[in-house]
Amino acid sequence: MLPSSLYRICIQRICDLLKGGTWKNCATNPVWLSKSPFSDLPSEIVDDLMKFAQSRNFGPADVFLLLTSGKLTRLDLAPSRLQTDCVIIQTVIHSKGYKSLRILTRHHSNERIYKPLIETLICNCRNLEVLEIEGMDSDIIVSALENCPKLTSLGYADSLDALETIQEKFMNNYSLPSGKIYGQFQLRKCVWWGRKIQVEGSRYPLYTSGDTSMKSEFLKKLRIAVSVCPLVEELHVNMVSKDSIEELKKLKRLTVLSIDMNNCDGEFLPSFIELLRKIGPQLKRLIVECILYDCHFPVDFICNFCPNLQTLTILGRTTASNSAETKCRLRLKKILITFTDQKALLFLLSNCQILEELVLSNAECFDDSLLDRIMKTNPLSDLKSASIQNSNISRNGFRRLLKKKVSL
Repeated sequence: MLPSSLYRICIQRICDLLKGGTWKNCATNPVWLSKSPFSDLPSEIVDDLMKFAQSRNFGPADVFLLLTSGKLTRLDLAPSRLQTDCVIIQTVIHSKGYKSLRILTRHHSNERIYKPLIETLICNCRNLEVLEIEGMDSDIIVSALENCPKLTSLGYADSLDALETIQEKFMNNYSLPSGKIYGQFQLRKCVWWGRKIQVEGSRYPLYTSGDTSMKSEFLKKLRIAVSVCPLVEELHVNMVSKDSIEELKKLKRLTVLSIDMNNCDGEFLPSFIELLRKIGPQLKRLIVECILYDCHFPVDFICNFCPNLQTLTILGRTTASNSAETKCRLRLKKILITFTDQKALLFLLSNCQILEELVLSNAECFDDSLLDRIMKTNPLSDLKSASIQNSNISRNGFRRLLKKKVSL
């Protein structure tokens, strides 16, 4: 075990003094009535003190001076500390410690007691940038978007319904409170999933082919979301039709796209390729999910239209055209594919000179002959991690690979 750094030792020692009550009188001392003794420290140090204190299950009284310092920018709430966290939130609200908060997170927050406290806190956190609370309902998301002008991320909370609600308020001029935010938002990370129907016997949430009204409703919501969130850089989205794919072309700053097309109907693959032709050059990470048996994603087209791609994940089937080159240089560092054929594998592994991580779930097409062809073109000298399941590479083939791959 590495020895603790001097900084960590100091953090631990200060927290020990906090718990021991060294500054206990500061809360009633006239000198500190309007100022915590930690108010002059940089926010980074106060955040680290709070993080360490919470990891040791300090009570609200132990961290009172941190909460009221006006320098705390991050507050992490845990499901195992319901009563403690309620007191912490109340302390922050009453002391106006929320003014400095930039990041607020909590996991599994479906307790009813939390909702009014969280809403009160959010309504006052004008500087909040990241809000990651599992189980947030649409009301809390609406409140956050309306009251936090600097908000850039809602974690993995689906904001599609909330954005529609706010836009309808704005368009109808329905009792708009002063100081509320409408129009365009600063969100950089979004999840637009929408309502789904669980098909019996399937673990995948799918729209059935007859859900035309629901798909029209989803498309309407998506158009609103795209129009009011033009700065999105990371998007996790569910597609239901070719028209919904078309909407994503308007997102000019997108660099990370996670797209689920299990719900798409009709011939959607050409629309997806056209989307990549439009926004591909700006993408650095692409995650595609589609388990439909007759859908094969052409990896050569994907890579040609996404020249700056560093991570490619396809939870589905892949292929490559017969004219796919094996002498181009791709920037991919990580590849994860669940089903592939020899053409796709040959194209990817022959051209990824700086590949560091490879995950293949169903690689029956990967045999010794293909491995030798790939290794002659690309020695995979940067490969650090490899997981190859259900392949036909022999024991000797793996032995040859391991002998060359000292970096694994």
